[in-house]
Amino acid sequence: MFTILAYWFLGFNKADLLFRGQELSLFLFDRYFFFDLISKPGGLLEYAGSFLSQFFYYPLWGALIMLGVLLLIQWSVYRLLSLSRDYFLLSFLPSCFLLLFVVQLDYNIYLFKIQDVFYSQMLGFLFALLPLAGYKKFALQPKIQHYGLMLFYLVIGYPLAGFYALLGLLFLLIRLLVIPELAKKAKLAYFISGFVMLLLIPQCYAPFYSNINQDLLYGYGLPVYDFFGSGSMNLPLLLAWLSLAFCFLLSSKPFKELKTPAFMGVVALLLLSMVSVWLFSNKDPNLKTQLAIENAISQDDWDKVLLLAKANKEDPDRILVMYRNLALWKNKSLCQSMFLYP
Repeated sequence: MFTILAYWFLGFNKADLLFRGQELSLFLFDRYFFFDLISKPGGLLEYAGSFLSQFFYYPLWGALIMLGVLLLIQWSVYRLLSLSRDYFLLSFLPSCFLLLFVVQLDYNIYLFKIQDVFYSQMLGFLFALLPLAGYKKFALQPKIQHYGLMLFYLVIGYPLAGFYALLGLLFLLIRLLVIPELAKKAKLAYFISGFVMLLLIPQCYAPFYSNINQDLLYGYGLPVYDFFGSGSMNLPLLLAWLSLAFCFLLSSKPFKELKTPAFMGVVALLLLSMVSVWLFSNKDPNLKTQLAIENAISQDDWDKVLLLAKANKEDPDRILVMYRNLALWKNKSLCQSMFLYP
C-alpha cells in the first residue's frame, strides 16, 4: 500500500513539482562544482541529491528512484533494529514522514538556500543509520572499539553529512540507552562520551571552514528557510526522527506475539501516517497550475499554457497572469484575447 501511494504521489500527483525541482537543482560533472559544495558540512548530501534530482526530468523514472530510496530506508530500519515481524509495518513510519516532507513543499522550492532538498534529507537519514549498522557488527567487540567507532564516524561523517552525522551518533546513543542488557554505568559512559563528541567535533572543524555561518555550525545539511512561518516545514523531518526513536523503544522490549487489538493498533498507526501524507500534502491550485505551466513552457508548448490558464478556477496570481500573457504574445493574440481569461 505504501509503495502504491508513494509512487502515485511522486510520479503522477506531484510530477510537475518534481520536474520543476530538477530545473531548480543544478548539477555539473565538474570538480569545481564538487569542491564548492563539499566546502561546507553536509555538502556531499547536496551533491548526491543534486545528481539524483536530475532524473526528475522524467518524473515517472525519478519517482521510481525516490521510491527506491524510501524503501531502502524502510528496509534499513527493519533490519538494523531487528524488529519483530509484528512490528514490520512500523518500519515504514520514517519513510512516510520523509515522503510527507517532499509532497508538502510549496512556493518555498524557489527560496531554498540549499542545492537540493528533495533527496538530501533522505540521504542524510540513511547516513544517520550507519552508526547502527556499525554497532550491530561490532557489538561483541571491546568497548574501546565502540568509542573508536563513534569518534571515527563523527570525524569522517561531519564534513560529509553535517547535521546528519550528529543525528546518527544521537541515534546510536539512544539505541544504547534502551538496550536492557547493558549496565547503567556503561550507558552513562557511552552517553557522556558521545555527547562530548557531538559538541566538540563541529567546533574542531569550524576554523577550517571559511565560508560558513558559525551560528548554523550544528545545522548544516538541513534545509534553510528564512521566511515567515517556515519553521513548520521541518515538522515531517522531526516526525521521521521521532518515529525511529519509537522503533528503538519497541526493539528493546522482549518480542511477544501481538494480540489482535495491539496488531490493529500498529496497522492504524501506519494508516494514520499515510493519511497524513494526503491531508498535509500541498493542494494549492495556483501552485499546481504554475508548476504545470512552467513544465509546458520548458517544452515550448504555449497552447498548453493557455489551456492550463483557462482551466484554473482560482483567482490567478501575478505569476500566472504573466505566464498567460506571455503565451498569448507568443501566439500573437495578446491584445485580442487578454481579457478572455480569468
